[in-house]
Formats: sequence, C-alpha cells, structure tokens
Amino acid sequence: MSELRYLAALLRGSLPHMVEEGELDATEAQRLESELGRLLADGPAAESTDADLQKVLRSAPAVVDWVAAVLGHPDGVPPEAAELAEDKAGPYEALAGDAPGVGAQRYTCPVAGDVHWFRLRLSDTVPNCRTHGVLLELVTT
Repeated sequence: MSELRYLAALLRGSLPHMVEEGELDATEAQRLESELGRLLADGPAAESTDADLQKVLRSAPAVVDWVAAVLGHPDGVPPEAAELAEDKAGPYEALAGDAPGVGAQRYTCPVAGDVHWFRLRLSDTVPNCRTHGVLLELVTT
C-alpha cells in the first residue's frame, strides 16, 4: 500500500473523531468520506492516482494539519492516537515486556484495507467498513 493510500485509509478512520472534536463539520467529513471511499474502494488495484488522493488530502485546512501531524509522528499514527500515547506517559512505568509505542489498537478493513481506525477507549465499538459493510479487524503486527 502506497503512503498516500495509507494516509487516505487512515483519514477515513479519523473523520468521526475530527467531527467530534470540532475540527471538521459533518458535511465536510461526509464529502471526504464519500470521495475517499470512491478512490479506495477497489483496494490497492484501484484506478485512483496519487494526484487524486493528494487533491483530497489537501482539500481542507484541518485535513492538511492532520496529514502533517501523522507524517510528523515517528509511528505514523493519527493525532488522536498519538495524544493517547502521550497521556500514558509521565508517572506511568510500563511492566517488563510491555511494548513501547501507541496504546491504541489499530483496526482495518479485511476486504480492501481501505479504512484504518484506532480504538482509543475500550468502550468504543469497533465500526464496520463504510464501503464493504464488514466489521473492521484488529491488526496484530
């Protein structure tokens, strides 16, 4: 998966959080979801070009800031997942054998990998892929 396709799939999973936080309005998020869904629907073999994806990823100031935050993070995670890892820093000391890095679980669409979503709280319900209607699956890499 190209970096642009990964960013686009990651953005699809972050759109609800961006609306919840007031970074995007619901109409703009729906437009982005529709456009990204169309471009990513066929998985890695899709006809979409890098130029199409770049255009969408540059189409709103909040998205440009979001992309910059993802690219600037050493683990390439969205800002909301990075914030979770930072919140766990401080006086907390990991147990021996705990893996370093982001504390959020990453889920992806098992059909085409066209959505990546981070579970920020255990109470969050894992969503279905909006393109394929299947439950996102935990990435265990």
